[in-house]
Amino acid sequence: MDSRSYKLKQFIMHRISRILSMLWVLMLIACNGKNKLQETEGVKTIRLHFDEKTELKASDFVKSRRLVLLEDADETIIVTISNIDVMDSLIILTDKNTGSVVTYDFYGQLVGKINSHGRGPGEYLNITRSWVNHDKKEVAIYDNVLMKIFVFTLYGEFVRAYNSPSNIMGLALHGDFGYYYRSIDGFPDDTGNPMNYHLIMTALDSFKITLHRDFWFEDWLTIGFEPFIRHNNNVLLLTPGEQNIYELTGLEKRLKYHIELEPNPMWVNGNYNFLKTYEEYELYREQNIGKLEKIVFMGGDRYLLFSISKGIDKFRSKLCWYIYDTKEDVIVEAAYNLSNDLGPFDMSRVKFFNDSLWITEFHQYEYSESMLDTIAHREGIDFSKSINPCLVINKMKLNE
Repeated sequence: MDSRSYKLKQFIMHRISRILSMLWVLMLIACNGKNKLQETEGVKTIRLHFDEKTELKASDFVKSRRLVLLEDADETIIVTISNIDVMDSLIILTDKNTGSVVTYDFYGQLVGKINSHGRGPGEYLNITRSWVNHDKKEVAIYDNVLMKIFVFTLYGEFVRAYNSPSNIMGLALHGDFGYYYRSIDGFPDDTGNPMNYHLIMTALDSFKITLHRDFWFEDWLTIGFEPFIRHNNNVLLLTPGEQNIYELTGLEKRLKYHIELEPNPMWVNGNYNFLKTYEEYELYREQNIGKLEKIVFMGGDRYLLFSISKGIDKFRSKLCWYIYDTKEDVIVEAAYNLSNDLGPFDMSRVKFFNDSLWITEFHQYEYSESMLDTIAHREGIDFSKSINPCLVINKMKLNE
């Protein structure tokens, strides 16, 4: 082949390559457009109205209540309960202060403990996030220092550990699938710039990254809550700012709910899109104190519990609470003033919520000695047996 023929062939191959590349881009655009249309089909809007006149008494939705004092056997001291999960008549609680995950039965008896600190096999340095995998009856711990996920049984036996992405704000394990939610730094592309994909979905032999955003999406310093919950054998993800709830099944996600706050919401009409840095985010929040902003949710298979905040100043907020019935698509309870007419226990300190239980906690030092004596007499609790917190387990009557 002479040089002229060779150059002509190279030119033709180059043109074909460019045409194929353009077709590939057009296909991606078409697919992305199709996905956006699919995401908007069948999406329900949940409207949460902040009304400081609304009041809800515990007796309105609580059927019965009992106290469970957590024993301090085996030098198990609970400083702060970060979150609680319930499975198979067991209570699994995380204490980030002591770096422990502790399992109790419903009588407060210690069943298992995870407290392996260090850098050796099966050891971690801190607990950034935790999650209970109900399918496999395992507890997952994310350590943002070692950037690893550690998996244990409910009784504290080490199962495995694996590397994780950095800056995880939340994780959820469901069967053999894993979901990891990250902040705006995203994954670097070939030029070292962030691609801003915030959700990683993994299977045994594959993975998928999705939820591309070009605005400040909050990070583990500002979000302050677990964005994943279990719901009807799937996982729900709540994204801040845009206030969307996605349903995750396998390696697929579906936009299921959009939340609208009223009146005077902080995030509306995509105004979060101009926030590109943490500094811009903080400045915008300071300039809009008093508007409705952060949404926190818990839930079961039928009911979701929401709280939204209205800033008083940079550090303090007012809260309003809502119980949403996913079956009937209606808010069944809403309250700014959430009072407990069944006892001296703060109902707003909820650590666990599902279709039947509302669990709060208190420490003995929060009450005077005379009040503790009164509680002990009424509830049949011997506070001298443990210095650990006491759980208030409220059984609800939402379906009645």
